[in-house]
Amino acid sequence: MNLRVCLSVVLALIATTASCTQPAPTVKLGVVANFEGQNPKLSLDCFKSIKLAYKEYGRRHPDALRLELKPIDDSWDPEKIRTAYKTIIDECDVVFFDTTSTAFLSVYPEVQKHPDKLHFIIGPTTTAISGLDDNVIRNGIDMNLEQK
Repeated sequence: MNLRVCLSVVLALIATTASCTQPAPTVKLGVVANFEGQNPKLSLDCFKSIKLAYKEYGRRHPDALRLELKPIDDSWDPEKIRTAYKTIIDECDVVFFDTTSTAFLSVYPEVQKHPDKLHFIIGPTTTAISGLDDNVIRNGIDMNLEQK
């Protein structure tokens, strides 16, 4: 599944939830990614893609919702991602992770403690959280399936 499709799914889910309320709500989307570490280009491009997808969605549906982006750096480091997640989880409705499997696995127990929040992860490949019923939308997370 490519990034554009994933972002469209996230925006559609947010819009569906938002359409149940009046007037257009503000949805806070935390983006945890490598913005300051080594080789941040992938994460910066991912963040720009989110902004572009929202801009296009907003052009087509001007009254649907307001999206407030909250980027926070994890540098793809397990310790930094734990700090980043603690910093934003209380103020965000949705958390988008663009990180590594090692970093995400270090925060996954905390993610499970927030079933009221939608989480979306792109990038990591691991079997450690495959087939689990939780509040995380995954993209290419199952290494066994990916290798087939």
